[in-house]
Amino acid sequence: RQAARWAEDNLEALRVADPNVPFDLHDRAADNWRAMLAIADRAGGHWPDTARRVARAAAANSVQEDSARVMLLEDIRDIFERRGIDRIPSVEIVGDLVEMEHRPWPEWKEVKPITARQIASLLKPFGISPGSIRPTGDKTARGYYLSAFEDAFRSYVPPLDPTQQHN
Repeated sequence: RQAARWAEDNLEALRVADPNVPFDLHDRAADNWRAMLAIADRAGGHWPDTARRVARAAAANSVQEDSARVMLLEDIRDIFERRGIDRIPSVEIVGDLVEMEHRPWPEWKEVKPITARQIASLLKPFGISPGSIRPTGDKTARGYYLSAFEDAFRSYVPPLDPTQQHN
């Protein structure tokens, strides 16, 4: 009831609020945080500073995750290229990635190797998801077809051959 009362008492001020958005929040992140920053400013105390610190941390984390997604695409492209195949089980991608000592995959989260589920989560924004594949013979496995990556590779990963042009 107190929160509802506070919202009712402050509704008009929040409608016209134009909070100072940290300069390192761009575009959608700034738009998404605008209402929360207005509420924090209106609440006063430590809330304006706390809200801005959280907004900056969330934006930085988002940038790191975006670059990790592109790095994952590059590494998966290299795995397909090195193996010369058009499909690969998720467990084999995991195996290849965790062997890459110079990359983050061997100690992805909480000093544990990346998992097939985490790979699927990172690839989801590209519209890539694992499915049932037949890597050899009649056995099926969860994995990926190279064709599912073609648009993402073309859009986000530099070509292996520098003479190739991106569309």
